[in-house]
Amino acid sequence: MTAFPWGEAMGFGLGVLRLSPDAFWRMTPRELAAAHAALAGRRVVAPGRDAMAAMMARFPDEGHGVQNSTRPLLPLNGRVGEAVASGPAEKTC
Repeated sequence: MTAFPWGEAMGFGLGVLRLSPDAFWRMTPRELAAAHAALAGRRVVAPGRDAMAAMMARFPDEGHGVQNSTRPLLPLNGRVGEAVASGPAEKTC
């Protein structure tokens, strides 16, 4: 069992929510978690290995102009969303 993260909880309650110490210590952990979820939004969990394999099987990259390469994709003309596979990047200093 991991310890309750009191430092983070106090930082969020006192610093972000700007609760008085009395109001903070009267809150339950569930109330504090609800306040955090309301501000931070719902936490999204990455797909597991099985779900990722199923997506990869359903939507393969082959035949869609995407090369299977370990080389990084570099932006074309610095515009977001446009990328091309290329050789080693040139060093710029």
